[in-house]
Amino acid sequence: MNNTLSIEDVQKLSFAGNAEKIIEDVVFVKNLHKLPTMDIPCRVQMAVLCYVVDGSLSLDVNLKNYVVQKNQVLLVMPNQMLVLHGESPDFMGFGIVGSVKVFNEVLTHITVNLPNYFEARLLSISDELVQIGDLYYQLIEKTILRNQFEAQKEILHGLLYSLSYEILGSLSCQERAEDHSVSRKSLIAQKFIYLLQHNYNKEHGVQFYADKLCISSKHLSRVLKDLNGMSANEVIDDYIILESQILLRSSQLTVQEISNELNFCNQSFFGKFFKHHVGMSPLEYRRKSLYL
Repeated sequence: MNNTLSIEDVQKLSFAGNAEKIIEDVVFVKNLHKLPTMDIPCRVQMAVLCYVVDGSLSLDVNLKNYVVQKNQVLLVMPNQMLVLHGESPDFMGFGIVGSVKVFNEVLTHITVNLPNYFEARLLSISDELVQIGDLYYQLIEKTILRNQFEAQKEILHGLLYSLSYEILGSLSCQERAEDHSVSRKSLIAQKFIYLLQHNYNKEHGVQFYADKLCISSKHLSRVLKDLNGMSANEVIDDYIILESQILLRSSQLTVQEISNELNFCNQSFFGKFFKHHVGMSPLEYRRKSLYL
């Protein structure tokens, strides 16, 4: 599907002066309420931190609806599908947008267990972190207003990275297991999902991903089972089903074309696979989704 949203697109969608490109890989969106709604799902080619200061924001990530309330942060990870529905009249919020490279760089310094990579992560912010976030926001805004002074970009870069570390560090404290083995498992799972996101439409077998990770297929499945209660086969099937549902709901591709896109040997096999997991045929799902 060709509907994608990049860092450059975020700048274009924002009104003049609303988005500040800090470096090539990081954009600060000062006022999320100035972004237009997006009715067609877009695949985000970046990581997005949405920080709601007041009111609420409604959006879908990978077909699941989220209503982000005051003093909550939503982390949308790279390659997820986003639909922005709108916000409450009193909504105020800002966003930090970073490339996949930046996102992975931050994760190398903070151990965050993300067992279900198909969903966004919603985090309630403590009162202490709210105060810290407000201070960072004021510093960022003031630094932006001091236009064209030496080292401005470097200072903004540092402030945004620091704020991201504060928020993800809070998520890490909430969700991180005590022993190092979980951190190691989480790293394997992250690499597996990265490979899956880039190969799901070509490779459906566990062995391919295990070979890429230089581990056995049994070990890969055991790691994923420990983290999320799902085997590697189940995770792969879930991802393919999610992609199928997105294509059926938001594209004009025929069932045959979707079957080809996802590298099934024929439409009949794809139809049986889809019905086994969803409980209805692809065409029935498409018709039903028109009324959702």
